[in-house]
Parts: sequence; structure tokens; C-alpha cells
Amino acid sequence: MKSVIRIAGAFTLALALMSGAAHADPGKTRAQVQAELLAAEKAGDIPVGEDGLTPRERFPWLYPTSTASGPAVTRAQVQAEFVAARMAGDVPEGEDGQTPRERFPGLYPPEGASGPTASRDQVRADLAAAQRAGDMPQGYAAIRPRDLYGSQYPAPEAVQNLAHSGPSVAPSAAN
Repeated sequence: MKSVIRIAGAFTLALALMSGAAHADPGKTRAQVQAELLAAEKAGDIPVGEDGLTPRERFPWLYPTSTASGPAVTRAQVQAEFVAARMAGDVPEGEDGQTPRERFPGLYPPEGASGPTASRDQVRADLAAAQRAGDMPQGYAAIRPRDLYGSQYPAPEAVQNLAHSGPSVAPSAAN
């Protein structure tokens, strides 16, 4: 019985030596192998623990992705992109993960909008027309004057026709 155990042990030892020799890379020095091991440990690529997960898999936020996958971007460029995304309402905020654009779509221009289409004078004229029509909300309750005092304001269609027609009163000759 002892001879069978010794033969099995010798056979196992021979198998282990042969498999180690088959995977050995004779071109690497001990220092190179140690440097590779240190780099792999630092990158979080060596499994640790009973579940076989690497530190990179367990804690991905601690290990940055490689920069070789895309073009290098400076810190200033990243900050500028973040500020632009935040101003556009595209940065998720809060526990639900919604962006301000999703929560309050009326506060942000549509996705494909490229800028204002009306001139400053047109916007001012539209504002004046809306104020004359009582359509501008006022106060904390944001109630339109038209809703409170409807009989004091002209019909919205009549005011809309005056929006871009210029001043309704002719300048006096006494000036």
C-alpha cells in the first residue's frame, strides 16, 4: 500500500513539474515577473477571497479605466463639459436619478433647439402684449391677472394682433 502511495505522489510531482515547465516563459527574469505581479496587484486584477472576484470587480470606483481606450481629455475640458451638461439640465440629481430636464421640461429648451429664433425686440413686444392681455403670472401663487380680473383685459386674439405691430399711439407733434 505504501508503494502505491509513493508512486501516486511521484506521478503527481512529475505532472506538476511538467505543467509548470510548459507554462514557464524562459525570456523573463525574476525581477520582470515580480514587477508584473506588483502591477497586477496595483491594478486590482488578482482575485482575492473565496468568491474569486478581483478588487476591480468588487470596487470599480477605486480603479480608473485605462486611458488607452479613448483620446486624452484635459481636466479643464471635462469640467467645461460638466458645466455645459448641468446648465442644459442633463446631470441626474436626487435619489430617483432623474435629470432636471426630465423633471421640469418647461424650464429647458427642446433637445434640438439651436438658439433663440426671435430678436430681442420681438421678445420685448411679446412680453408687453402678454402684460397688456393679463397673461403674465404675478405673485407667489402665479395667478394671471386675466384670471382674477377678466373683464378688464381685451380678448387674447386682439392683443396677439398688436404684438409685432409697433406702438399703438402715434407720437405727438409737441415733442
